[in-house]
Amino acid sequence: MEIRSMIKFLIKLSIAVALVYWLFQSGKIDFSILQDSFVAHKSHWVIAFAITCMALFLVAIRWKKILEAKSSKKFNYFDILRLTWIGNLFNTVLPGAVSGDFVKLIYARKIDPNLSKTFLLTSVFMDRILGLFGLLFLMGIASIIKYSELTAISPALANLIHLNFMIFAGMLLFILSLFLPQRFQQSVFNLGNKIPFLGKQFNKTLAQFWIIGKNKKNVIFLILLSMFTQMMNNLIFWTLASPFFEYAANAPRSITILDGLTFIPLGFVAVAIPITPSGIGVGHLAFNTLFSYYGVTNGASLFNFFLMVTIIVNLMGVIPYLTHRRELSDAKKEMENGALDDTSELGSTQTG
Repeated sequence: MEIRSMIKFLIKLSIAVALVYWLFQSGKIDFSILQDSFVAHKSHWVIAFAITCMALFLVAIRWKKILEAKSSKKFNYFDILRLTWIGNLFNTVLPGAVSGDFVKLIYARKIDPNLSKTFLLTSVFMDRILGLFGLLFLMGIASIIKYSELTAISPALANLIHLNFMIFAGMLLFILSLFLPQRFQQSVFNLGNKIPFLGKQFNKTLAQFWIIGKNKKNVIFLILLSMFTQMMNNLIFWTLASPFFEYAANAPRSITILDGLTFIPLGFVAVAIPITPSGIGVGHLAFNTLFSYYGVTNGASLFNFFLMVTIIVNLMGVIPYLTHRRELSDAKKEMENGALDDTSELGSTQTG
C-alpha cells in the first residue's frame, strides 16, 4: 500500500512539475515578483500570515463542532487545533503517502475511542463540504450582486457567472438535504437496503450526515463560520496579489475585491481537487485562466503568493507534531491493530 501511495504521489508531482514548466516556458509565470513583493510590501505579508493563522483557528472550531455532534465528550479546542495543524503539515509534505486526514483521525479516535471510523471519516468529509459551501455561497452572493455588470462585459464572463449559479444551487440542495424529516430519511434508508453489497455501507455513511444535521442551529453556525473563514482566504489572496495586477490593453476595467469573489473561489476549488500536491500547477493554470477573463495577464504568478503563505503556515505544524510524535506513533500502532474498525450499528437515524 505504501508503494502504491508513493507511486501516486510521484505521478501527481510529475503532473505539477510539467504544468509549472509549461507555464514558465510560455511566459505565464514570473517568479521574480515574489521577491519584489517581499521587498516592497512587507506589511502585506505580515497581514496575510496573521489572517492565515486566524483562519486555521476557525477551521479547528468547525471540526470540533462537527465531532461534538456525536461525541459524549467536549473536545479540548487546542487538541483539535493541534490535530488540524498536524494534518495540514502531512498533507503538505507527504501528500498521497501519509494522509493528513489519516493522522487527524487516529488522534481524534484516541481522544474519544467511542467514535466509529465511519463517523470520523464522515466528519472530515463534512468539514470539507462545509468549507466548500462557505466558499461557493460567497461566490454566489457576489455573482448575484455583480450579475448585470459582469454578464455585459463578455460571453466568457457570463458563462462563468451562470456556472457559479449552478454550483451554488447544487450545494444548497445538499445542505437542505441534511434537514430532511425523519420519515423521508427512513425512506432513503429503505431504498439503500435494496442496493446489493454497498447498501449497508451507504446507509451507515448517510446516517452520520443526518446525525450532524440534527442540530440545525449548529449547522447554520458552521456555514456562517465557513463563509467568514473563506472570506479571510479571499482577503489573503487579494492583499498579496492586488498590487501586482497586470492588465492587458483590452482589459474591460480594473477589478475590485467584490469582482474577485466571483472567480477566486473557483480557483480555490481547483486547488482542492487532489490532482497535484498542494494544487501546484493546477492552481497556477486555474488562476491564469480565471484572471484572464478580467484582463489580468499574470494570474498564474499571483497564485504563488497565496501558495507561499499557505505552505509556510502548514509547515509550522511541525512544532505541534514534534511535541506529540510519540503519541502519533502509539496511535498509528492501534490503527494497524484494528482500533478504528467500525463495530457500531449505524443503520438508522436513531444512532448516536
